[in-house]
Amino acid sequence: MLAYTYMKQGQFALREKPKPVLNGPKDALVRVTLGSICTSDLHIKHGCVPRAVPGITVGHEMVGIVEQVGAEVTTVKPGDRVTVNVETFCGECFFCRHGYVNNCEDPDGGWALGCRIDGGQAEYVRVPHADQGLNRIPDGVTDEQALFVGDILATGFWAARISEITPDDTVLLIGAGPTGICTLLCARLKHPRRLIVCEKSEERIRFVQTHYPEVLVTTPEQCQAFVKAHSAHGGADVVIEVAGADDTFRLAWECARPNAIVTVVALYDRPQVLPLPDMYGKNLTFKTGGVDGCDCAEILRLIAEGKIDTTPLITHRFPLNEIEEAYRIFENRLDGVIKVAVTEKVEPYAGDTDWQRIARTKQSDFRRNCLRVGCEANSLNRQDGTKNYYGNVLQEKDARKGLNFYEGFRKEILSAIGAYRQPLWANLLRSEHIPWNLFFPMGLTFRAKEACGGLLRELTGLDVKEVTCIRIEYAPSPADATDGWRYLNDGTSFDCYIGYKDNSDAFCGIGIEVKYTEMAYKLQPGSSEYKHTREKLSEEYLHVTLQSGCYHTFSAATDEEAFPKVLIEDDYRQLWRNHILGMSMVQHHDIRRFLSVHLYPSGNRHYEKVLPEYECLLTEKGRSTFLPLTYEQLFEAMGHYVFFSCEEDRKWKEYLQDRYLY
Repeated sequence: MLAYTYMKQGQFALREKPKPVLNGPKDALVRVTLGSICTSDLHIKHGCVPRAVPGITVGHEMVGIVEQVGAEVTTVKPGDRVTVNVETFCGECFFCRHGYVNNCEDPDGGWALGCRIDGGQAEYVRVPHADQGLNRIPDGVTDEQALFVGDILATGFWAARISEITPDDTVLLIGAGPTGICTLLCARLKHPRRLIVCEKSEERIRFVQTHYPEVLVTTPEQCQAFVKAHSAHGGADVVIEVAGADDTFRLAWECARPNAIVTVVALYDRPQVLPLPDMYGKNLTFKTGGVDGCDCAEILRLIAEGKIDTTPLITHRFPLNEIEEAYRIFENRLDGVIKVAVTEKVEPYAGDTDWQRIARTKQSDFRRNCLRVGCEANSLNRQDGTKNYYGNVLQEKDARKGLNFYEGFRKEILSAIGAYRQPLWANLLRSEHIPWNLFFPMGLTFRAKEACGGLLRELTGLDVKEVTCIRIEYAPSPADATDGWRYLNDGTSFDCYIGYKDNSDAFCGIGIEVKYTEMAYKLQPGSSEYKHTREKLSEEYLHVTLQSGCYHTFSAATDEEAFPKVLIEDDYRQLWRNHILGMSMVQHHDIRRFLSVHLYPSGNRHYEKVLPEYECLLTEKGRSTFLPLTYEQLFEAMGHYVFFSCEEDRKWKEYLQDRYLY
């Protein structure tokens, strides 16, 4: 199995290790379904944890599914979803019986997982003393909701409990990192009069203000004066120190009122000076100690009731086989990271071609790092009945926020989707975001339409005088026809339709079929498209194809026999349908001229092969009404025109190239 391993000071590495086995009757074997990276893991990496054993698998924040239990394990069984406590404890020794489980006398007691024995940044983990170390996750609570229960959330709960917070208290919390936020959430459950967070990071200050607007926020430089101004007795009643910086321990007791409680949660890299004279004079009570892991069942109950939610802390998600990149981002505090969720190892894009894997990995990386959406293993049922991993994918809750759309035009795009059709959630989820991001903005302003006209003239050679409309997923209806014609009568639509006037003021149209990683277009039996093209060729398809003059036909006694049946094959069907949908508009006098454009990335090897084959089926008229076009050709030509203000134009074009070229 894959396991992230402490090799030596300063070095972790992803290694293959044997799958763990039970060592005793109180053990359990857990398949890790979700893990995370803790600052304590970084302390191990940099040699700040002398107890850590080189060669162990690191990681102590995890949830998973029980696969096997020892004979004496009674609280969990195979198949249970569980949280894993960071602390290992026997439950029987002197310290365990008195509630000081982090001082457990068992050889495996205390912080063992990911420090002295193999931890959970792996596919499987062995958990000693499973009855105490595992807690079943209630139905309705997700892995992400439960992820921090066994460590930083248990730490926050313990800190809030021993701090003896009352409803009359002003509570100062120093540090708004992951443990600080978990402590804040637990302190809120005590309903103190006032909660103040001290934090120096602007990003973390914004996080607190966004998610917990009732909490007051200050910086270390202003903290002491701010606390005095917002408390009644010269300082905070309770101070909880979670930051662990060089000067935050002193700041904690300086901000405390006389007779206050100062709870130290943080770990320090250097010794701290205990202010004995000030402690005596102010009658301060200092409390500290390790997380005990005794309250995990209670914490899970509170999560199930909606009283604690730590999921906003998860800003990034990586599969186990990309954990080194996860560490790079977390350790260097890049890209606004707070916590990283590490999902199970994935086999990316099994069964895909090399070029498809490149393209889909690029989109997955974009969704993960720019859109902040999660990793979804086995997200697609393939044609052969198997499932595939499609990386970080947009879920409906994210799609409804419009995350797939360029932020500069997101509001206008969402408005348009709801305005002229029912909400097209598929557009928000699948590759239909490409025409919305690429073509829809070209119709937003007069200036953009003018630039679009110039672009079309350059790319097509057509006499485009004026762009009249740009519509996404446009399917002409009988109401649009001048003679009541039904078009193709099966919902066939253009990914993008651009209407324009030529120099004689005649209306013309360009229908664009957009591809990215797609190959052959397979139809589902029973669909209207399948019925009209595979079961029995519909009158509309037959009539338009033969009357268009675009295709070489065969000598035959009847029109149906003359139809070039190769067009209904999977490789050519969408090319053909996009083409004849526009030609049907010409035949019925809606437009004078039509051009069918097939837009695809040059890296799409499938269409590099299929497009020349399709063109061989076309007559001279057919070739004059068909244009294969690559993203690279389009983006290069777009660079010759300015659609919006210079800065807005630059950002939009950079977004398109960064996201779609591979």
